Amino acid sequence: MRGVFRRKINLMRIVSWNVNSVRARLANVTDFLIRTAPDIVGVQELKCLEEAFPYDAIEDSGYRAYVKGQKSYNGVAFLSKTPVEDVVSTLPGFEADEQARYIEGAVSYDSLYLKIINCYMPNGNPLGSEKYTYKLNWLRALQDRVKNALKDEEDFILCGDFNIIPEARDVKNPDNWRGDALFQQEVREIYREFLYLGLTDAVRALHPSEEIFTFWDYQGGARRKNDGIRIDHFLLSPRIADRLQSVRVLDGERDKEKASDHAPVMIELA
Repeated sequence: MRGVFRRKINLMRIVSWNVNSVRARLANVTDFLIRTAPDIVGVQELKCLEEAFPYDAIEDSGYRAYVKGQKSYNGVAFLSKTPVEDVVSTLPGFEADEQARYIEGAVSYDSLYLKIINCYMPNGNPLGSEKYTYKLNWLRALQDRVKNALKDEEDFILCGDFNIIPEARDVKNPDNWRGDALFQQEVREIYREFLYLGLTDAVRALHPSEEIFTFWDYQGGARRKNDGIRIDHFLLSPRIADRLQSVRVLDGERDKEKASDHAPVMIELA
């Protein structure tokens, strides 16, 4: 997963990455952009306001930035080689929400008009708190947005840090997560409902049985033990799923100095 990335002809390369503070990880982010050259990156957990975002460094790496920020917490953005159109930075039904967790926009490639929905979904801990209720309500609102996109026959991708562990095979030690909001039955059922609507989990479409994680805690030597969880996802609408060529978790980025606790996930589309 390390080394030089060689672009395949006629493939679109899209990345989702929780960077865990874009300013703290800026050197890693710009190195990644220059070295891997994705077409567009959905970034989560910026932890800065729009005016504090490092636009110049991102532009020097060859990308335009479209940002929805929040001081010290949350925050989402698109980093794109081409213009992103029709940008919306609030989740329908949550327009008054002060938490910066949602951004959607569209990119055009030849005859394809592709909508990308990039989310940093609520954590929800502790159980039984208003934070957990907020998580469930937010996910239901997102589900309504997806239903409308499917009804309108849009070509779209839903990506980001979902803060959902879909199944026991997506966590190294399931028993350690039984009391966590990320692994609750009702939260996992909501994830499955996205699939029942007709979306495709990119990772499981191409790697149905592999042990694949996207997050390793900083504590307890989790990365060294590969004690991870899969919470960063790409869900694809039907026609986009037909274009899926590859998906990779670029876990080498997790081993770099001052790394995020999440690894980027990259898909390639025909």
